[in-house]
Amino acid sequence: MKLILQRIFKNKKVIITGHKGFKGSWLTMWLKILGARVIGFSYNFISSPSHFQLLRLNKKIIHKKLDIRDLIKLKKYLLKLKDDDLHLYKGDEPSNVSFF
Repeated sequence: MKLILQRIFKNKKVIITGHKGFKGSWLTMWLKILGARVIGFSYNFISSPSHFQLLRLNKKIIHKKLDIRDLIKLKKYLLKLKDDDLHLYKGDEPSNVSFF
């Protein structure tokens, strides 16, 4: 099963919202293990204790301090990526939305 998932996610750009929360940090770690290039969007919220900090994910992914409710900034950042293979996962829900 791991090999199948690695073929799907290896070198894919994946954006995770809520990556600093418990579910989001687990999802981030799994995607990193599978070879994904993870970009996390989060505004300043960090729980205590923080699973995100314990896993040292800030050193393993690209972290963007961004409030996803600010649609102008979100759109501006996503357009900069210009990638046909960009996927979004919400850390609090395992839903997938493809961009572009």
